[in-house]
This record gives sequence, C-alpha cells and structure tokens, in this order.
Amino acid sequence: MSIQVSDRRIEGGLRSGGTMKRWEPEKPVVSVITVVLDNPEALTRTIESVLAQTYHNIEYIIIDGGSDEKTLDLIKKQEDKVDYWMSEKDRGIYDAMNKGVERATGCWVIFMNAGDTFYESDTVEKVFQKIPEHADFLYGDTVCRYCDRDQYFKAYGMENIWKSMMFFHQSCFTRKDILTGHKFSLSYETCSDFELIFHSYIDGRRFHYVDQIISIYEKDGISEKKRLKMILERWKIVRKINRSFQMDRFYLSLLVKRTLQRIMRKDIDLECKSGS
Repeated sequence: MSIQVSDRRIEGGLRSGGTMKRWEPEKPVVSVITVVLDNPEALTRTIESVLAQTYHNIEYIIIDGGSDEKTLDLIKKQEDKVDYWMSEKDRGIYDAMNKGVERATGCWVIFMNAGDTFYESDTVEKVFQKIPEHADFLYGDTVCRYCDRDQYFKAYGMENIWKSMMFFHQSCFTRKDILTGHKFSLSYETCSDFELIFHSYIDGRRFHYVDQIISIYEKDGISEKKRLKMILERWKIVRKINRSFQMDRFYLSLLVKRTLQRIMRKDIDLECKSGS
C-alpha cells in the first residue's frame, strides 16, 4: 500500500502492512538498497536479481529520486515484495544513499543501484555462509558489463587504498553502524564512497576479502572531464590525511596522463570530422 506522506514524498512497501524482517543467529538481516531516478529498464533488472536471491533474510529498500510515473508504476507493482520504498526529490545519489541507510534495519548493507545485479542467485547465501566475527566490510570481485563485452575485475588488498578504490561498492557489504556513523558526504560529486572507505581503513576498520564474484556492474560511458574530477576528489580526500611527496607525485602524474589522453582523443575526433 502506497502512502502519500507529503506533497513531496510517497512511500510504501511491506512495512506499511506491519511486515518486518527479523534478526536470526545464523541469518543476519542484509539490507539491499537500490537508488534510482527515471530508469525503469535498469531498475527492472536490479529488482529481478535481488528478488531471485536464495538468502531469505534480505530487506529490500528502493529510494527513488522523484521519478516519472513509468518508474513509480514499476515500483508500486512490486510493493508486495519490496520491504520499503520512497520517492522524493534529493540532492544527488549520495543523499539518496544516506536516506536508504536511515531506513535500513539490517546488520549489513549493500548498495545495488539501478542496473546493478548480483552475479548469481545464491551470491548472498555464499557470502554469509561463514563470516569473520569482527569484520566490518565484506568485499569481493566484480564483472563490469560493457555494451560489447564483460570484463572481470579482481578486488585488491587494502594497502593501496590511497591510490584508488580497491573494489566496486556493488561488491561490498558494510556493517550498518559504520554507515550510520559516517554518512556519505554531499561535498563530493563522484568520490563520497571512496572517502568513506578510505577513512574507515585509516580508522582501523576490518576489511575481509570474499573470494567470489559478487556483482555485475553495468559500466556506462564516463567522460574524461568526470574522470579528471574523480582524480582531483580522491587526491583532496587522501591529502587531508597523508601529505607526502610520493602521494602528490602519483596523483599529479595521473592527472597529466588523463589530460594528455583527453587531448589526444579530441585531436582524433577533429581528424575524423575533417576527413569525413
């Protein structure tokens, strides 16, 4: 049943009827959060993947950023399977992810945004068969799906986190109390997830690598301008903690490399246009 909370927010799902997931000793509640905005086709794939999981103690939450009727109709059709959903305008993806965390009741949280899918139907079941008692993050490998191919990405060890994300957030389960205590910053356009992971590592949080593919991430085209933005934001985040010559040299070299690549691509595009 959908509820009109205000002129701006609509919410619904199983909770509106009093149905809640409950903690079990061997099956902790895992909150899967999906953020979406006007993308019903991608959302359909994600919903189907989450609902197909064999792990029975999943709490599914959808946070919509104020989509049109097509996306809302899709969400409403799944109300008897989705634990909680809401639709209202937000200040971007990280604001929406924070809203999802606020409404999650699970011990663990994973973000599977519109278009993302679990690798197999028993992925969550495998991850939670046996987990270290003191782990704060469980992370694994990812398949990136391009328009013409799939590419496997193995997660790396955390010792080089200052250089880049060592895994995709679609392949990481995080204890909810960490996400509650350190919300995604709205100061960054592209790297708030990196900022949270980086600071958690610096603070001594425990990361446990799960040797399996967890998610399939649909890789869309990222502009060179956005790539440069990501590098600058990561540099700013790391520099607040570690101002070293090695770190500055690494990021400066990376910026120069990406800038040259951008210039070369522009030159190639101009040559193609002039030759056409």
